[in-house]
Amino acid sequence: MPISDLSSITALINAAGSVIGLANKTNSVEANQKIIELQQRMADVQKTVAELFQENQSLKEQNHNLQDELSAESMYPMRESVRWKKGADGEGDDGPFCPTCFANGRKLMPLRFKSRMQAPGIFSFVCPEHSVVQQGMGRSTSYEIKEASLRPGRYHIPD
Repeated sequence: MPISDLSSITALINAAGSVIGLANKTNSVEANQKIIELQQRMADVQKTVAELFQENQSLKEQNHNLQDELSAESMYPMRESVRWKKGADGEGDDGPFCPTCFANGRKLMPLRFKSRMQAPGIFSFVCPEHSVVQQGMGRSTSYEIKEASLRPGRYHIPD
C-alpha cells in the first residue's frame, strides 16, 4: 500500500509508536536496544518527511511563480525593446508599453509619442513614468519603434 499523503505517514508512525509501547513492557536488553533503534529510525523518518514537505511547498511556490512569468511572457511579449499586449482580436498587438514599468510589478505603462526619427517610418516614444535608476545602471527612457509595429489609429502622429 503506497503512502500517499502526510496523514498516512503520521498514522503509520503512531501505529509504530503503539507497537513500541507494547514492546517496552518486555525486559530483555536485546528488545530494548531494538526499540531504541526503531525509535531513532522513526525520528529520522519524521524529520525527512518534514523536510520533504517543506521542499514540496517551496517547489510548488517556485512553480507557481514560473507559471506566472511564462504567462506574462506569452501575454506581453517583448519586441523592439518594449512590451506589447496580445490583441484580443488576434490582429496585432496593443502597445507599446514601458519594459521597465512592466518589470517593476507588471505595470502596463503606455509609452507616449515623442518625435519622428530621421529614418523614415521610425518613431521615438518615451515613458511618462519617472524612474529612479541606480548609479551605473543606465536606462534609456526613449524607445525607437517602427511605424509598421503600431496599431493603425492608436496614436495621433503629427506629420
